Amino acid sequence: MIAKKILDSDMVFDIVISDFGRKASIDFLRLLECIEREYITELIKENDMIFFDEYRRIMFELIGDVNFLKREHIDELNLKFGCINSEILIALGDTGISDLFQNKLFLRIVPSINAAINFGYKKIRIAIICNSLSDTILRMAEIFNSNELITLYFNRNGLSLHPIEKILSTEIRACTVPEGVLDSCENRSYNNLLIMGTKETNNIYHTLNNNKYLSKFNIIYLDNEDYTNIEKWIINSISFNQSIDSLIFEIKEKLIKKYEPSFQNLVLVEACTDFNLKIGVSSMEMFADFMVKDCYSKILI
Repeated sequence: MIAKKILDSDMVFDIVISDFGRKASIDFLRLLECIEREYITELIKENDMIFFDEYRRIMFELIGDVNFLKREHIDELNLKFGCINSEILIALGDTGISDLFQNKLFLRIVPSINAAINFGYKKIRIAIICNSLSDTILRMAEIFNSNELITLYFNRNGLSLHPIEKILSTEIRACTVPEGVLDSCENRSYNNLLIMGTKETNNIYHTLNNNKYLSKFNIIYLDNEDYTNIEKWIINSISFNQSIDSLIFEIKEKLIKKYEPSFQNLVLVEACTDFNLKIGVSSMEMFADFMVKDCYSKILI
């Protein structure tokens, strides 16, 4: 019976890093809840079973601590301008992700991993609901799966080495938004993709396409004007500084009309999770769907 198979399977514990942005992360969890509920309901209905939350295999913790992760940057902008501006958005521009930010992210994740392990979870997934920070969260998983790296980070931060053995014996994976998007695009037989995201985001998609999908997708190469416009649209989406109708009009005029005539069945990917414009496919929605299927497909094998 499928209901018993679900109940007998291992839980997955998700550590979701919020605030990149926070609204997107909370919207993601709403979507995850809905998709998981519908998925379970469909699985068990053949046995005339009805849904209860206790069937769920995905447990999660949402970390919303932008104050800790960006404290120094916030203080710097406060001192310099007396306010916060777009310089606070670490995923924009070409500055890269600082070692300080990566170290603080490590420190913020460690207690959650320790708690999950102490509560008996054997499978942990870590995720940031942000396309541009995919390489950063992959780096976190690399650290938590390497005795050398995790020891280095524990020593660097004066942490007790006691939990390392338990951490290394636990399945800890990073799940990224671009991974979920391209998986969904493959399932839907999409080919020509316009990635409406930052330059860093596009680089991540191109690399993933080349390495994992053997260049299966035709991902359109954007120019500097496109990236300037996209960064402006991202800032306006985060700050609610432009009406949705105005934003959609600009995107259609300056981006979609520019490339659509040259590519048949062009698919626009809203590759910033702060976008929710419904003029393309949503990277956040695709990622939520991917996370559910990633969990339950293993149960059904």
